[in-house]
Amino acid sequence: MASSTHGRSNRRRALRAPVHGEVILHADHGVIRGVLENLSLYGLSMLATPATPPEAGDPLDVELDIQGRPRLVVLGRVVRLEPRVGSPGARLAIDFERVPPAAEDVLEDEVVAAYAAAQTRPVVILDGAEDRRARLAEAVRARGMTPLVPRTPLEVIDLLSRQATHADVCLLSGPFAGHDRDQLAAFLVETFPWVRVAAVTRDVGAAADEASARWRDVQDRDWR
Repeated sequence: MASSTHGRSNRRRALRAPVHGEVILHADHGVIRGVLENLSLYGLSMLATPATPPEAGDPLDVELDIQGRPRLVVLGRVVRLEPRVGSPGARLAIDFERVPPAAEDVLEDEVVAAYAAAQTRPVVILDGAEDRRARLAEAVRARGMTPLVPRTPLEVIDLLSRQATHADVCLLSGPFAGHDRDQLAAFLVETFPWVRVAAVTRDVGAAADEASARWRDVQDRDWR
């Protein structure tokens, strides 16, 4: 694959999926670490806290560490950088310039698998009230999403960490397992920065609609 031969419109039509892992950028001015947010055969979006933001267009080595896959190194360029509102760091979009054939095969396998998993649109529901939790699950399912209902904090961590699940949206109420909503929100933002968090209100239908909107944001965001 020689991504430089593809036009911008082709890049935007490329299959893109929410894939999570670690990204390490090796640039002339140093190393930048971040969290992979989404991936295609032509590039990626990542969340990073760069001390010195890279310049758009500068070449760099992109090291990818995705769970269950061999570590990959490809040549890329930063094409867009946007500060994160309310959080330190920035979201970076990177185009791949040169990908070794073996790495291309791995990327394709991961993107296809992640895309298929994301089509179920799993939503993690954190709500300590059993009756409302059941109604939320029903409302989420009625909107074409898949409710995941953990009962303990460890189950939450497992669901959000599991590569095959691709749970990128969380409906959050409080208290849950002895933790209030602010504590849970702070934990999710710090530990799983790619997860979109939607607050549960008294209107169960509105909360499910908000979860659907967050999933549209995950699937429709085009960084290349």
